[in-house]
Amino acid sequence: MKRIVLTGGGTAGHVIPNIALIPELIKNDWSIHYIGQSCGIEHRLIEEWNMRNEYNVQYHSISCGKFRRNLSFKNISDLNNIRTGYKECLEIFSKFQPDILFSKGGFVSVPPAYAARKKNIPIITHESDISSGLANKMINRIADKTCLSFPTKKKTKKLIYTGNPVRRELLNGTKKKGLKFCDFNDKKPVILVMGGSQGSTFINDLVTKTVPYLLCKFQIIHLTGKNNCCEVDHECYKGIEFAGSEMPDIYACADVVISRAGANSLFELLALKKPMILIPLPKKYSRGDQILNAKYFSDHGYSDMLLQKNITTEKLIDQITYSLEEKDRYEEAMSKASIPDSIKMIVDLLNEYSL
Repeated sequence: MKRIVLTGGGTAGHVIPNIALIPELIKNDWSIHYIGQSCGIEHRLIEEWNMRNEYNVQYHSISCGKFRRNLSFKNISDLNNIRTGYKECLEIFSKFQPDILFSKGGFVSVPPAYAARKKNIPIITHESDISSGLANKMINRIADKTCLSFPTKKKTKKLIYTGNPVRRELLNGTKKKGLKFCDFNDKKPVILVMGGSQGSTFINDLVTKTVPYLLCKFQIIHLTGKNNCCEVDHECYKGIEFAGSEMPDIYACADVVISRAGANSLFELLALKKPMILIPLPKKYSRGDQILNAKYFSDHGYSDMLLQKNITTEKLIDQITYSLEEKDRYEEAMSKASIPDSIKMIVDLLNEYSL
């Protein structure tokens, strides 16, 4: 049996595509290990997947540090954590001799990637966004292949356009179950609001301000992020910190989705053909990757983009109304999108490059 190490963490977007690959890897007779932080979201998500599926993806916790572009004393302590994590990965790899490493990115992926290179273990990495973060740039330098969610005009044998892995179970949700979960009816349209796995204070505050006007016409499912529950008491409002196994049904009952523009959520919504109102994370708080992602989706007619600095409650209400009126147009554009079978392409690549 071949052995694979999956790594990626920090946010759900660096973990869920790995989880999407697991069922296909099992079908291909892979023994699966995962490297991440002990306290990271990746640990919780892998444990939850194991419990739901009665399977044991073996989890290995390592020390790691975050790369910061600014001057900070934390860079010194984190550098020591990165060195420790690197040594821990060397020990893990020596113990069970993996055939290949697949990295989904995030700072936790750097020590496993460089330890794999030291051990001459093939490395396949996947970039979700149009632009690469610092950790992925470091990993891309040593990877054998870099898989891309978005098409690229760059001509190099190292890059391969695979699209983004989307969990197949998301395609099997039902509107009826979603409405029942939320105690909603089918009389009013449903607006799903998401701020990413960690939530968005800005979007949460915006929804709180807008809710009194929206609940007259719409039902709202609000994914707030951990410890960010909004105090709204109304039969047409359902607040949830984080959705797990119920996510397919939540998606299925949504008519329009208000979301940040992390690549994982975007490609899930594209696969489900859900009209989107995207509010990308401003460049002030990021490298600008979500703005580029949102612009790509907007330019292709899959969504509309609202910049955070320009949003008012009135503009959001008008955009929701417009998106519902134009729902058929968005769905038609998404139905014409050429979406690769990402899971199959990546697993085939792993089979090809494994030792």
